[in-house]
Amino acid sequence: MLSSISSTIKWKAFSMLNRLADVRSQTSAEPGIYPPTNYSDSAGDLIWVFCSTIGELNACLPFIKSLELRGQLVLITDRHCYRESYQKHFGNAYVVELTGRTTDGSYLTAQLPPSLFFVCEIPAMPCDAPCRLSYGLLHQAKSVGARVHLVNAWLYDYAPACRMDSLEVRLFRKEYLDSFDSIGVQNENIRSRLIQAGAREERISITGNMKFDSLWDENIRITDETSRPILSYLENSNSPIVVAGCLADIDECYILIDAIRAIRISHPDIRFIIAPRHPENQCFMQSLTEKLEQSGLVYKMKSKLSTADLAGNDLLLLDTFGELKSFYSIATICYVGCNHNVLEPLAFGKPTIVSGEWNPLYPSYPVYQLTRDKKLIMHVDKSEGISRKIIEYATKNASEEGRSKQIFAQLKSLSGAVERTLKTTQLASYQ
Repeated sequence: MLSSISSTIKWKAFSMLNRLADVRSQTSAEPGIYPPTNYSDSAGDLIWVFCSTIGELNACLPFIKSLELRGQLVLITDRHCYRESYQKHFGNAYVVELTGRTTDGSYLTAQLPPSLFFVCEIPAMPCDAPCRLSYGLLHQAKSVGARVHLVNAWLYDYAPACRMDSLEVRLFRKEYLDSFDSIGVQNENIRSRLIQAGAREERISITGNMKFDSLWDENIRITDETSRPILSYLENSNSPIVVAGCLADIDECYILIDAIRAIRISHPDIRFIIAPRHPENQCFMQSLTEKLEQSGLVYKMKSKLSTADLAGNDLLLLDTFGELKSFYSIATICYVGCNHNVLEPLAFGKPTIVSGEWNPLYPSYPVYQLTRDKKLIMHVDKSEGISRKIIEYATKNASEEGRSKQIFAQLKSLSGAVERTLKTTQLASYQ
């Protein structure tokens, strides 16, 4: 009881400090709430789901789908660029864009009071990851009686971004972890570290990585009318297709573009699609397009196409959200950007290559390490290595059916995290 009173007093004082900071920074006063595009009056209780980016949404997609059957989804993000993509996946869901203010929680619970609240993957501790989820959102959800769960948890080990974030970590790390009725983690290391940080041992379970369950969702959702004829055109072109996705490092892009230039000299029939991880980053996109201009490659940007006209084009720049999976599905060979999800192309049994120095602190690393050890992906370095491996696979005439079956068998054995999470959160029998 005394602990609860102390936490309440701390939170009120911290909230006052934040309000002063908010006045100075002149940030948006209220979260953006966007109603479902396909609304149903009989959707049931409100279920909040925090997915910072499309990466977390895709990683936990089959789990979130199971929640959709149990109530009205409210998808929450701290970014202002994913609303359209989220609504493409879940047309019956509300989408909420947070401001980062401590008042977000009280505003949202007044407008959309939850019965359940799920935090997908990050942040497993306050300010630990490259996203902004205030303890206040968890605090307010608990105050209206919601059950709160952390699923597919991972630790990024980021430092707080500012003094107020540092203060929040010091004041509320224990309360943040105590807010969760259950915590499902990806491995023993994360479990041990959260217990050391103050999480209750009896509330933590090792459930595995939901990314392996996401592989078996084979539906390709194409809602953009321009994409359908583009994909059809590429599939019927009888040309090898290379799809390079999740490119977030500009130097890696430069190396890849140099490789593409070299390949086009000897194999002009090979078609290329490259997909930046964050096409909303204007500085990144400017650097990328300047490099393409200097390279002499003829390219078109997906966002500026109104037809499937790719004639005379060396490269398609996929600068739109939520479509990478559909392009992976038609690829001959795939390249995945450093520190990103190699499972998306592997789900289609595609030969997949990577390069660069992968960071052990990123949630993509265990999957990278495991798939590399099992020889499901190929790690090559420098432009010459990338060129050589792409040409090798793009010019193979043998059927890849046997390789695909081998990939599927190995990945299938690693699935099951969604079912274990449903049991951990007591949703297996929850209606």
